[in-house]
Amino acid sequence: MDQKQHREQNDQTAFVSWRNMYPNITVEEQQTTVVRLPYAEDPRLPPSKQTLIQTSQWRKSLAACPPEHMETGQLVFIQQEQVIAALPFQLIDAPFGELNGQVSQLALTLLSAAPYFATWKNNQKVVRILLIGDLLVSDTEHHQGISTTLLDHAVCWLEKQESQHGTVALKVLKEFSEQDRESVQNFSALGYHPVETEPEMILYLDNSWQKITDYTEAMKTKYRRRYKSARKKGKNIRVRTLDLTELQQDHQKLQCLLDNVMKNNVFCLAPEKTLLYVQMKKELQQDFIFRVYEIDGTPIGFSTAIRTNEELIAHRVGLDYAYNQTHKLYQNMLYDHIEVAISLRCKRINYGRTALEIKSAVGAEPKPLFFLIKHPSWMANQALRWILYATPRAKWIQRHPFRHRLPVTPQKPRPISPLPLLKWWNTTCRA
Repeated sequence: MDQKQHREQNDQTAFVSWRNMYPNITVEEQQTTVVRLPYAEDPRLPPSKQTLIQTSQWRKSLAACPPEHMETGQLVFIQQEQVIAALPFQLIDAPFGELNGQVSQLALTLLSAAPYFATWKNNQKVVRILLIGDLLVSDTEHHQGISTTLLDHAVCWLEKQESQHGTVALKVLKEFSEQDRESVQNFSALGYHPVETEPEMILYLDNSWQKITDYTEAMKTKYRRRYKSARKKGKNIRVRTLDLTELQQDHQKLQCLLDNVMKNNVFCLAPEKTLLYVQMKKELQQDFIFRVYEIDGTPIGFSTAIRTNEELIAHRVGLDYAYNQTHKLYQNMLYDHIEVAISLRCKRINYGRTALEIKSAVGAEPKPLFFLIKHPSWMANQALRWILYATPRAKWIQRHPFRHRLPVTPQKPRPISPLPLLKWWNTTCRA
């Protein structure tokens, strides 16, 4: 028996075992079996189809140290004894009391008044969220290849399974890009509310850049001066890249820097611990980069980054905000990511969805993203659209720091929801 046949036989044995051990359902329309697997199980998805959040290294990291209020699992789709997709999901029990200050007062009032939005768990009132995707990092590709009806069927089944342990208030599909517009429209027809989030900020690196001076020489004079000014103000900062042993020793004293950022975050559903980054370093090894920023031996900040394929993901930062203005701490972290990405020959940097204007000032461009959100109850789902659109989006200015590169900022997309109310909101209140 050759290696391929042996692998196929093992897979079939595993599939039979999964059906006997774990909750599963067969969708007759597409002859697909959907199995709810623990996060630790290997779904046997071919490596060529895996994105970062579908790798065993990522799963092991998160399973070893999940953020507070979070449980993890995965939905595995099987056709003809072959895994065609493995979608991670997370259950987040957001304490109701902690939402105060993170959502608008109107949204908080509607959440309190509308039925079916909160449940009780561990003697506290929570909003239970079923998230298909990963809260910690953006990924618009993990759900590719799964049809709208099949994914909706699987999510509705999973919601009923998880509601046995506490009513699920919200089903969230994360994330969809502009290229997924047809899928978004199909989900809208099924009652999901499309919500345009803050965009991802992507810096595309020129192939000719060999070092950081190549990057600065491509900038307009104004932004080149900003770079030099930030570097001058940060000249007393010592930057160290930690290995696993150093990170294991130092991570606890860096927790306060992470807490500073989490408290300043507009919407933090699941607070993280720096121990998670120890696990990431252990699993991802050289692809996980942890840099600590010090003055006179005292940590004042840290940054993490993940290399995946040809992209560098700027993942998390911890800051002592007292040094942010005087030493341009955060701005220097953004420049350091560029220096690292150029040295690793990456083609782009994913800076995430916060601090949009300062990221655009270093050359990043916005990539629109959408979440799809639905409440299991029809009545509550009607109230949900008011809650989702109660908070106005942040205003910011897109900067264009390069001299010879034409801005390729995507145009603002047209409203994608068929609901007249949302069309009115997008055209009138957000104009």
